[in-house]
Amino acid sequence: MEAARVMLYDQDMPKFLWAKACNTVVYVQNRTPHRALGKTTPERVFTEKTPKVSNFKIFGVKILSLQQLICFPYLFLNKLFMKLLQ
Repeated sequence: MEAARVMLYDQDMPKFLWAKACNTVVYVQNRTPHRALGKTTPERVFTEKTPKVSNFKIFGVKILSLQQLICFPYLFLNKLFMKLLQ
């Protein structure tokens, strides 16, 4: 689980997020090609579907939930974002 350790260190994250980092590593590794499988992904071998990777985010990046935006709209919403919500 060297990759999990590196992810925690790179983003300067606390150690209690170790389990989350390990889960993220396994999730990403299952969706990346492997030489042993003929340059296909374990996810594709198991489900026979191409895995979607468009939802990948950088581990440790702060994001805002919709609930935070609704509770504190004056802090986060601007004119452009208001148009996107309509």
